Amino acid sequence: MCSSRITDGNDTTSKVPPAKAAEIARDKRIVIHTVAVGDPRAAGEDALDVDTLKKVATTTGGLYAHAANRAQLNEIYGKLDKRETHKAETESHRSRRDVFWWPLALGVFVSALQHTLQLVFDRPRSRGRPSSGNEESERGATTNERVAA
Repeated sequence: MCSSRITDGNDTTSKVPPAKAAEIARDKRIVIHTVAVGDPRAAGEDALDVDTLKKVATTTGGLYAHAANRAQLNEIYGKLDKRETHKAETESHRSRRDVFWWPLALGVFVSALQHTLQLVFDRPRSRGRPSSGNEESERGATTNERVAA
């Protein structure tokens, strides 16, 4: 496997130092080509860590190159394209069991439960009560009596 990185080489926030990462890559037979872009005499934030870039490339058996301009960068890309590559085996895992129906079944169950509870608790109060025959007295005054009063 081959990896190309264009970087200034400065290690700003990594949890694994570049030298250690290069050793891990080497052990996994990963070749890292490093390409430094910029002015090697720059200082501060713009400084290139050429030593680190060279060590990473050397440790993994990769190529170190420096590009000061676009023409040099294109030349380096040409060299990298001519290098021999090899196929890497990749493994991926895809679940063979469909699980979409779990949330679907839960939704149908909750919906059915909600409708059942609505039917049980929202039914009219008069349903199921025996009639006493004296419905007018149970309801109170009729409409005509209310208007008269």
